[in-house]
Amino acid sequence: MYEEEAAIAARETVEKAGPAVRVSDVSGVKLYLVGDSTVSPFNDPYYCPRYGYGTKIADYVENIGVVNLALSGRSSKSFTTEANYRVLLDLLKKDDFLMIGFAHNDEKAEAARYTDPNGDKNAVGSFKNSLYENYLKIAFERGAVPILCTPIVRRNAAGIYDGTFIHRTAGVPGFPGGDYAECIRRLGAETGTTVVDLTLLTKSLYERLGPAGTLELHARPGPEIAGVDNTHLNAYGASYVAYLAVCAVGESDNALKKYVRTDRAAPAEPS
Repeated sequence: MYEEEAAIAARETVEKAGPAVRVSDVSGVKLYLVGDSTVSPFNDPYYCPRYGYGTKIADYVENIGVVNLALSGRSSKSFTTEANYRVLLDLLKKDDFLMIGFAHNDEKAEAARYTDPNGDKNAVGSFKNSLYENYLKIAFERGAVPILCTPIVRRNAAGIYDGTFIHRTAGVPGFPGGDYAECIRRLGAETGTTVVDLTLLTKSLYERLGPAGTLELHARPGPEIAGVDNTHLNAYGASYVAYLAVCAVGESDNALKKYVRTDRAAPAEPS
């Protein structure tokens, strides 16, 4: 039997970030992405490799550079210790865009990654505070445009999407639970920031596809269907989520919409 989700998550905590992303061309408008493994690129040994949706965003936009700084296993808190965060601080400038996709690891009951879904944006240690202080505030101060993304759902083999599958956690002693996606929605409303609700969009998609259909979206360590990774997307899944995200931007009043391709189309199902 292949690794269960808990084992995969545990391994992510020790995955090496590697060298910081290098941006050879810093001119022109850029779209920077920060987030966790659901956004990040991989150098993957999987039978059906993992792809973060950030790796496919460039397929649906034009006339803008896309720089994916996301890293597997990181939370909005732990990402700030990484070299890629320093790249963001060094390069983000006026009229750039910053797409922010955290929550999967902010939920982890461990001091290095956990942020509390309770508390407002001024409460130190809260999820809202981490997103606001480490990302939104920096973008606002520099004249860049931030976009908050709620987390994609975790695939449920029974096709039921509630609780932790949509990032509503019960909590454990020392690590209170709450609704992480709702935190993002409320922070967006409080700060006038565009929110791409990938939790709602993927929940709707997964419920429509059903348990068998969603298998086509997910990575697998080996050939057996029973070993599906219910957290991480494959190339097709990443393309589909990127398409949903960009369509949502295109339907918003965010300035990024002018870079969204008008000829965009949902990716073709794998043969």
